[in-house]
Amino acid sequence: MGDEKLVERQALWPACVVEMQDFERRLGGPVEAMEAPAPEPDEMAVGILTPHQSCAAAVGAVERWVIPSLARLGVLPLPATAT
Repeated sequence: MGDEKLVERQALWPACVVEMQDFERRLGGPVEAMEAPAPEPDEMAVGILTPHQSCAAAVGAVERWVIPSLARLGVLPLPATAT
């Protein structure tokens, strides 16, 4: 049964990567590939994030909340530091 799940995960992985890349583009990323532009003062005054900040926040949320939740559900292996 475990081997079947592994095969399913491996088959889904390329589509997941494409979706995440599309998600990053819609948020203004990818974070690593762009220099953070200076935020506009008017946007800062009302709390609007720059595309770089928005993408970084989304990636941070995935790392902090989504991946650990998926690991607890058995979708992903737990990171070595979480044991």
